Amino acid sequence: LAQFSGFSLLPGPVKMAYAYSALQNDDQASLLYPDGNHSAMDHAMPMTNSDLYDWEKYEKLLDQMRPTTYKPSIMALGSKIGKCWTGVDLSARSNCCLTPSWLTWKAVESSKPMAGKAIFSKISEGVPMFEELLKGSVNPNCPDDFLGVWWQRDGSGAETLITWHEADWKSKKEAAKQEIYGWTFTPSWMGYLVSAGRFSNTLPVDISPSGKWVRLGGNQFIYTVQPGDSFTDPDTGAKVEYIKAGDKMRVQLNDCLDPSKGWGWQYLVQQIAYKDATGKVVLTEHYDELKRRATYETASICYNNFVCCPTEDQEIQLYSSIRDEQFFYVRPDPDTEAAPADAEM
Repeated sequence: LAQFSGFSLLPGPVKMAYAYSALQNDDQASLLYPDGNHSAMDHAMPMTNSDLYDWEKYEKLLDQMRPTTYKPSIMALGSKIGKCWTGVDLSARSNCCLTPSWLTWKAVESSKPMAGKAIFSKISEGVPMFEELLKGSVNPNCPDDFLGVWWQRDGSGAETLITWHEADWKSKKEAAKQEIYGWTFTPSWMGYLVSAGRFSNTLPVDISPSGKWVRLGGNQFIYTVQPGDSFTDPDTGAKVEYIKAGDKMRVQLNDCLDPSKGWGWQYLVQQIAYKDATGKVVLTEHYDELKRRATYETASICYNNFVCCPTEDQEIQLYSSIRDEQFFYVRPDPDTEAAPADAEM
């Protein structure tokens, strides 16, 4: 599963699988590899997206297949898998199996002292939590539409919020984000395990010439919703009213070499807080829904360990829920990061 989905436990970037049999002809291949060399060995990861294909041409293929519907497959569990009742709360608020996952996380954290100690805070507290997340230096190359705190709405039950300003922005179009910083995790069995796998991971960020598309490596893309875009529920045909211009939609390409094969799944990434010109943290309209999901009551019992025969509505409420408490790491300022390395030399 993709790194940005919340289930990447691998110690490095997910490597791209080159399915050249999916290419329909050499003309399509030339769009992806303008140098004419399609050898998988010559294009082995890790590389930037610019090295892998011609953005100017590839973006046109993506535009033809941009999402027009929105029906997320929430990457979180409630109390059952498929139609099998478990009786165990598996949602983001679950306290099941905390001890072994917590011990794993603490062991990894102790071995990575540069990350510092995790900060625990609550979404319902609002501004104080976001002030912590927005601390530190803002990379001058970070694009304006990537500033602030963003909510992975309908995403993983293991992670909730993300920032981009602290990433290593080489330019306005390319960055590398250390996955342990500026990303909030759920203090649950899944959240602790996912965060333990993030200490050494780096997420590539490559923005298309128009700024509409972002590639995060492999089949992982982000589409920035444009003015005039409209999205409908594929089941009912009803317009999805809460998707606004400027929101970002995380989409998974079925085949990164052939966009015509469509998307596998999607979720929204919406800005919930930002700093105004005076440095004051401002909450956006999306914060209210985030807080609602973090604080409403669920059908879970016994300190969020078990669920007894939930109705369909209660099940939806369980896997849509968010844990109010989150933990995260704030990246030290560059001068602070460099000090230990200089001392060792």
